Amino acid sequence: MDAVQYGLHYGIVCQNKDPDNLDRIKVRFPWLDSGDTDQSHWAQLLTPMEGDKFGWYTLPDIDDAVVVVFIAGDMSQPVVIGGVWSTPGLLARDQRGRQEQLPRLPQSGRPSDGVR
Repeated sequence: MDAVQYGLHYGIVCQNKDPDNLDRIKVRFPWLDSGDTDQSHWAQLLTPMEGDKFGWYTLPDIDDAVVVVFIAGDMSQPVVIGGVWSTPGLLARDQRGRQEQLPRLPQSGRPSDGVR
């Protein structure tokens, strides 16, 4: 995987236990010739917020579909920018089949009760 790759790329998570405890993951790229077996370098996860004493992230599970970009097109520097629904028609649902209602987070960062 030495080629230059620009743009957004579909990947499948194959490792999520970073040996250096940096919360990185490895992905496979099914669109490559050896995409069923080759793995990426350890990929950083893009987060909506990050700081010395604040921030959050979500670590994807094995076999989750993700979107990856490469810093300066360099495939040895992958960054996961998000996950994608990988099963057609499947949405976030609770066990009773209803669509989950998640709390809205206003700019203050505290959950909203829906009242403005």
